[in-house]
Amino acid sequence: MINETHRDSDKFMLRLPTGMRDRIKSVAESNGRSMNAEIVAALDEKYPAPVADEVTDPGAKFLWDLAAKIRARNPKPGSLRAIQADTYDRLAYDLHIRMRSKAEGDGVE
Repeated sequence: MINETHRDSDKFMLRLPTGMRDRIKSVAESNGRSMNAEIVAALDEKYPAPVADEVTDPGAKFLWDLAAKIRARNPKPGSLRAIQADTYDRLAYDLHIRMRSKAEGDGVE
């Protein structure tokens, strides 16, 4: 999962079916997490980022490697370098998904 500061996070409004908020709250409390962290963990489990070994597109591999090299220097959260690494991760992921879809004939352009 991409590590983001609150300021850099995407926001998404969501309507939950009746009773789901209470179920999420209960599970979050038992796991010692906030409701937001519980939802993010569940989504990350259902929609994991691809493992670098699964990536076949050279452009996506390059971007992921570049992001990893930046993170290896432990940039401060919110710094220009950390933002660059997050941006490279997002670009790599988008490129990976588009190229995989194109190869599978899904027509994502």
